Amino acid sequence: MGLDKCGGPSITRLDDIMFQINKDLLYKMGWVNYSSVRGIPNLNLNLEDSNSIKWFISLEERGCYFLIKEKFSIKKENDKKIKIPNYNFLIITNKNNKKYNILNKTFVSNLELLYLIRENLACNQQYARFFQINSILK
Repeated sequence: MGLDKCGGPSITRLDDIMFQINKDLLYKMGWVNYSSVRGIPNLNLNLEDSNSIKWFISLEERGCYFLIKEKFSIKKENDKKIKIPNYNFLIITNKNNKKYNILNKTFVSNLELLYLIRENLACNQQYARFFQINSILK
C-alpha cells in the first residue's frame, strides 16, 4: 500500500480493499465455527453449499439461528486472479416449530457485521444486555 498526496494510505490494489472478519469479536459474542458435527440441531434446511457456512450462533430460546456464509468471487488484476470474499448474514427463525424463515443480508465490512449483530441481538446474553442498555441510554 502506498501513500497518497496527503501522506495517508492509498488503495491501489484489490487486495488492499478486502477486509477480514474480526473473528475475536465473534468468538467473544458467542459465535462458533460451523461444522456438520457442531451445526445447528434439528435444522433440516436445504442450504445450498453448506460448506461455505463459516460461523453460527444458536439462540434456541428465541427460535433464532444466525449463520455467516463466505463465498469467493474471482477478480482479475494485472493478469492475476484474485479471490475476493463475499459474506452473507443469514437469519433463520422458527415460528411455532413449523416453518423456517430465512433472511439473507450481505455485508462488506466489520462495522456492517457489528450492526447486523446488534440489530438482531445475535450474540450471547452479556453482549445482548450491553446492546439493550446502550440503546436505552441514547
